Amino acid sequence: MAVPSSGAISMVGLAKEKVYDDYATASRPTVPYSMYDLVNGGNTNGSGVSFDVTNTQSAQSPNTIVPHGMSEWYSYDHDAVKRSDMRLKTDVSLVGHSELNIPIYDFKFKDDLSIIHRGVMAQDLIGTEHESAVLTDSDGFYSVDYRLIDVEFETIS
Repeated sequence: MAVPSSGAISMVGLAKEKVYDDYATASRPTVPYSMYDLVNGGNTNGSGVSFDVTNTQSAQSPNTIVPHGMSEWYSYDHDAVKRSDMRLKTDVSLVGHSELNIPIYDFKFKDDLSIIHRGVMAQDLIGTEHESAVLTDSDGFYSVDYRLIDVEFETIS
């Protein structure tokens, strides 16, 4: 569930979107929350949780100019489309298959070896009935629109 497109938005809601991919969930990530950490990922500015990097594949995402305004987050969707190219991942381990028989993996992104994620490899979807979920980024890497498959992108630890 994405950040609302209008009205008041909150830091706790943004934290929920970044951690749980659900702005409105009842669960709450560990406080405090730093806008710097929400935008850039991690917890270098003292956030109680290490946030994922901001999904710039979302229709809306914060820009790189500081200070950041809350309005930069309107319609941000952390799990809209995720980079899922196997060339960007390491420590890949098959953990199972979805109900639609899509392979599910635990892995780390090569640019951040401290976080374990769970999701799919875009290459597994190419040539299948799920190929429409695969997008090619401007740099030639694949992303997956997780809304079109029965697997959720998760941060494990």
